[in-house]
Amino acid sequence: MLIGYVRVSTNDQNTDLQRNALNCAGCERIFE
Repeated sequence: MLIGYVRVSTNDQNTDLQRNALNCAGCERIFE
């Protein structure tokens, strides 16, 4: 099972690209 973690350094940034990359890599659980 792959587990991913997404984060941004400012509130102006978006996690969509990171989430998409982790989903494509096969992550089953993604935490923020």
